[in-house]
Amino acid sequence: EAEGVRTIHLEENRGLIEARMTGLAATNARYVLPLDADDCLIPGALGAMADVLDADPEAVACCGDYVEFGDWHLVRAVPEQLDPYRVAYTNEYPVTSLFRREVLEELDGWRRPGELISYEDWLLWMKLAGQRARVVHLGPGRLVYRRRLHAGQRARLLDIGKAQHRRIYQQLRQANPELF
Repeated sequence: EAEGVRTIHLEENRGLIEARMTGLAATNARYVLPLDADDCLIPGALGAMADVLDADPEAVACCGDYVEFGDWHLVRAVPEQLDPYRVAYTNEYPVTSLFRREVLEELDGWRRPGELISYEDWLLWMKLAGQRARVVHLGPGRLVYRRRLHAGQRARLLDIGKAQHRRIYQQLRQANPELF
């Protein structure tokens, strides 16, 4: 804020979905990149992804490989194309990707059916895969961001998701029957 950057403060924590949807509603930018507070964008990645989307008007998103750091260090290679079969059964695609804003608005972003507690990002990729959306990769080995792995809030949320995986996954299947 001190440097002139617009920030949005919510009175109370309303969760990941509402934070992302509030940010989406507050911008008129062509592209949107969700980045969790404890992750780090690789310098130059945003511009490189925007260039790829500018060059390919049919693409709805651009993703890249990423580094997990914290409790361990590992480079995750992201599939080069959005594969509906893979998305239906596993979420290998990172939410820290560059999306066309209008596509997120059309799909209602990360909003979910029912009472899903977790897997909002997987749901978004399922929505895209169900539409056979074109997603482009920045290129093999091109890193986009660093994802922090640690105990704490994120670990607790993932534990909740894992404990209720069957129920949540069933809701995902019901919400995206075209993938199954």
